Amino acid sequence: MILNQVFPVAESAGIVVNLAFSNTVLINSSGVEQRLVRWQDPIRTFNLSRKLLTGTDVTAVLEFFQLTKGALDGFLYKDRSDCIAENGQGVLYPLPDGVRTEFQLCKLYVSGVNAHFRAITRPGIIFSVEGYSHWQVGADGKIILPTPPSASINHVRARFDFLVPVIFSEDELNVITLAPNAFQIDKLIFKEIKQAPFLYPKDAI
Repeated sequence: MILNQVFPVAESAGIVVNLAFSNTVLINSSGVEQRLVRWQDPIRTFNLSRKLLTGTDVTAVLEFFQLTKGALDGFLYKDRSDCIAENGQGVLYPLPDGVRTEFQLCKLYVSGVNAHFRAITRPGIIFSVEGYSHWQVGADGKIILPTPPSASINHVRARFDFLVPVIFSEDELNVITLAPNAFQIDKLIFKEIKQAPFLYPKDAI
């Protein structure tokens, strides 16, 4: 279960964001390698370890950790390194067909010839949807438009911010006292939770 709760402590400098892909290497009897892609897009982890915390911060983290029962329930986190989709990055998926009015809100990442659509299931403020002044927000980042976009256009662009569903990496937290009202949690890591829909970049950009 993912709780509709945002991690309560404000971040500071020094947070490490890690992107990890998963590939499988097959080696035949002659030593020739073949690599198979298991994940089309990466899973992110957020490392807040070694951050200096006040007593108020520690209390908030510990109460939140009890709320989620450690790594049992997920929660929401604002990745300040990647929390806004501008027009061109923010799109509605899939391509319009002249009939469809419900789309998945996505962020599009392009690097050379590689592209993937990241489904945004926890949008925050949706600032604009290209060509529309009114729209509805459904469950899990679905956008319902009042009329279908023309099949002759490319992806409908959108601008929005969003939160990331994450989970504590472990069921245990260790709090270190550094000085009066100065504390540190030696391992405070969140892992992104992948949710359906899993989108593969089959549409033309």
